[in-house]
Amino acid sequence: MAQHQEEPDPHVALPRRQSVAQPDGGRRRALLCARPQRRVQRLQPAPQPLQWQDDVLWPASNPLPDPWAALPVADPEQLEQWRISHGLPLSSQELNGETNPLELGLADWVSLEKGCYLGQETVAKLVSRDGVKQKLRCWTIKQQDGNTPLPQAGDTLHIAGARAGVITSSQQTGQCLQGLALVRRGCLDHPTLTWGPDETEVNMHQPPAYRDCS
Repeated sequence: MAQHQEEPDPHVALPRRQSVAQPDGGRRRALLCARPQRRVQRLQPAPQPLQWQDDVLWPASNPLPDPWAALPVADPEQLEQWRISHGLPLSSQELNGETNPLELGLADWVSLEKGCYLGQETVAKLVSRDGVKQKLRCWTIKQQDGNTPLPQAGDTLHIAGARAGVITSSQQTGQCLQGLALVRRGCLDHPTLTWGPDETEVNMHQPPAYRDCS
């Protein structure tokens, strides 16, 4: 299965360059309009390791090469299922001004050695003091009778009546309810938490794409 990005993307479009003759005989490089491209990524099902290099950039006006052209295009529901199963943060409950990359498992995307950037000092302190207080986790609920409602973002997870975390994403796929949640550090070792007034059992596990700071 592949994800197609059909619209021109200025972040991945590579500009063409043209040499322009100068009156003194020299030449100057001029950047022209970028050619629209599309990014195509092969979506591997979890828990297989997430391979970011398993993708191609291709001119939007050209047909895709084989075997990419033979892959079915993922619809939005399939993309969301793939995102949740790998544990990739995207929703407004995950990527916002109140969370940090280390909580979301994005340690591989943060550098502690490059020059100053917004939040660098805070992130460095969290790493040096092991101060991350919550972490992103995948959750699933297997319905027995099909009557369990889908938890919503913002719902609270509990353990022994105490608050253990908050749901950040949710989706129903057949009889399986699944999603992501930010779970308090002290509750990370518990394989199950509870949700709702009926204390529905929620199975928890670390996302395959989650990367801790080393």
